[in-house]
Amino acid sequence: MSRTSPSATPSVPPSPAPVPKPGPDFLSRAYWNGTIKMSLSKFFILCVLHQRPMHGYDVARAVEATTNGCCSPAEGTIYPVLREFEEGGYVTAASEVVSGASARSTPSRTRAAPPSRWRWRPGWT
Repeated sequence: MSRTSPSATPSVPPSPAPVPKPGPDFLSRAYWNGTIKMSLSKFFILCVLHQRPMHGYDVARAVEATTNGCCSPAEGTIYPVLREFEEGGYVTAASEVVSGASARSTPSRTRAAPPSRWRWRPGWT
């Protein structure tokens, strides 16, 4: 009869080394199509904000109308881009309450002014 000492610990196999995440495939057509599409979307968002202040939904519809339906960004794409523009000083945002509802943001353009809260504006004017 064999006895095991109480202090013996079961052997744990070593964990595998982490697999590095592959970088972008710069030779891939899909990579460049996605990059160009996102860059054009950002350009068109700034373009329509140059016309007048708009809410995110209005920005998406204006971009779609401006491009004759070729570029129709989803609202889920609009807000991260607007936040990125705000952080870069390209837009500012002002909050407003509509009919007792929650606050919504209105994008519009400014001239490199210090960012106010939730009023989206391009900064080159």
